[in-house]
Amino acid sequence: VLNLQGQYDSSLLLNLQGVEMARNTNDSLNLAKTLVNSGTSFRYLGRYEDAIRHYEEGKRIFERLGDPFYSAQLGDILALLYIDMRQYDKAILSGKKAADYFRKTNNPLLLSVALNNLGIAYAKKLQLADALACFKETLRLGEQLGDSSIIVSGLLNVGDIYLKQGRYAQMEPYF
Repeated sequence: VLNLQGQYDSSLLLNLQGVEMARNTNDSLNLAKTLVNSGTSFRYLGRYEDAIRHYEEGKRIFERLGDPFYSAQLGDILALLYIDMRQYDKAILSGKKAADYFRKTNNPLLLSVALNNLGIAYAKKLQLADALACFKETLRLGEQLGDSSIIVSGLLNVGDIYLKQGRYAQMEPYF
């Protein structure tokens, strides 16, 4: 909630307290989750090195616990961090792994989120055909799920790719 309100410093403070509590109770799963949440707070604050450090520690714990679901979610989160850092090749690599997992495990909601983020990374690299494929699949999944938020995101992103390609007649129905 604090992140949604833009209160990133307060969110970071609470997340770091959660990390400390999880360390004190030797709760590996909660430690990994609180590390990732702290990493996200650092990312919102533009403190990317701190974000990486927390994400990577959380990632090691998830891997040690053998939990591929959380590892895939973290892969999608890392893709966003790499987009923020303009490291698009890393974002694509991380995003592809997340999307592959969610496709393999038939999780259309998280697949749509991962594909949308992957599409953003492709678009930033001007790999517009790959971005368009991701965004169209995001849109299809949103329609399948009946999720208006995913649908709107897919429509706008597909339209934006057509705009960048100068394909105005194809763009119009999406916008």
